[in-house]
Amino acid sequence: MAENTYKSNTFKKPEKEKKSKSSKSKSRFSFGFFKDPRFILALGFFLLITSLYLFVAFVSYLFTGKADQSVVLAFFDTSLAESGQEVDNWLGLYGAITSHFLIHQWLGISAFFIPPLFVFTGL
Repeated sequence: MAENTYKSNTFKKPEKEKKSKSSKSKSRFSFGFFKDPRFILALGFFLLITSLYLFVAFVSYLFTGKADQSVVLAFFDTSLAESGQEVDNWLGLYGAITSHFLIHQWLGISAFFIPPLFVFTGL
């Protein structure tokens, strides 16, 4: 009859060299997530929504800019609840502030080129 033979326990040899190489590669920052299709889809969706928001805010500013100017200029002095109730912009206080800064203070009417740029970038 055959007898069972037991093997003796042996310890694994430590692999210090391999672990040190892999830890160096993990510590580096990778820009690979820019190629991820989920990131590209989310960024495109964000740009499309932002372009729609800016377009509505800009068009509303053409009609209600004079009425909203005093509220936007006094935004930092009054409370948020008081400022938001007085705004005539279609997107509320944040739409009035965004369009005031982009159209009145920085870019002028050429700010209307930003939403199409975001749409073409998002698509």
